[in-house]
Amino acid sequence: MVIVVAVILLIVGIVLPAASTMWKERRIAEAQNTISGMLMTVRARAMQDNFGDSGLFFYVDEAGVQRIAAITQDASKAADPVKREAWANVFNVTSDRNYTLPAPMRVVPRYAVCDNENNKSTCHPDKLGPDAAYDLFREDELANNDFNTPAGDQAQRHRNFFTMIYSSSGQLRVRRDVLIRDLDADADDNPGGDVTGLHAADEVNNYYRRDPTLGPKEPIDLAAGLSQKERESIDVVVDPKDPTIALNFPSVDGLLVYDESLFSNAGTAEQKRQFLLDAAQPFYVHRLTGAVIRGPVGETVAKAP
Repeated sequence: MVIVVAVILLIVGIVLPAASTMWKERRIAEAQNTISGMLMTVRARAMQDNFGDSGLFFYVDEAGVQRIAAITQDASKAADPVKREAWANVFNVTSDRNYTLPAPMRVVPRYAVCDNENNKSTCHPDKLGPDAAYDLFREDELANNDFNTPAGDQAQRHRNFFTMIYSSSGQLRVRRDVLIRDLDADADDNPGGDVTGLHAADEVNNYYRRDPTLGPKEPIDLAAGLSQKERESIDVVVDPKDPTIALNFPSVDGLLVYDESLFSNAGTAEQKRQFLLDAAQPFYVHRLTGAVIRGPVGETVAKAP
């Protein structure tokens, strides 16, 4: 019996790690399939006639589940010379299917693990100064778990809230501060947008767009050039502490798929960053073709092209 038990324990010791690796690979594959499929869909939509830019909005709902919603540019307002500046980065959440990643997997922008070396971003070493700083997550921003209390800049800086945008030519549009407009038809009963559930309001006066040449914040009047009726229908995701200011969600190219349950137990913010460097599965999206490329796991992700 001792020999039998020893053999069983030996087999269990061999099988369990292999099974764990297999299940992890399966979850990563499911996440990749979900992301790849949605990216191909929104890229095709962006290239169709009568559409402006299109993309995806990655966010976490109240239950802690990361979701992915399709978004499209408000092309009519963005094409209006009077409204163009204010509405160029405003995207409407569509009624398309809202996707989720297989728990506990989540996705974060690659620049969440970027570092600053001699005023250069390790993700984009060709960029300097304020332009490079756009790619850097501070410790409090990386560790932030509460969407309702943004850390740092007025532009939303949460690892799980961001966008990926395609132009009408099919190219990935990176480094934009996107505003999300989500209809809130039952505002009296529910302060959240109908699709995302995130805080939405029609009392937005402005938002802050990044411009490296002018500093980190540039106020833009979202309601400029709108009629009174149009002003009453602005339902955008806002800062819960100030419903007159809209939050921005950066558009990115590289992604890291990681296990949120392991990330949350990684310790300090710096240890969390190291966990993403060591264990997250990187995916790169080709800016011209939209192809999703699976990269190597490890610290080289921060320096990948």
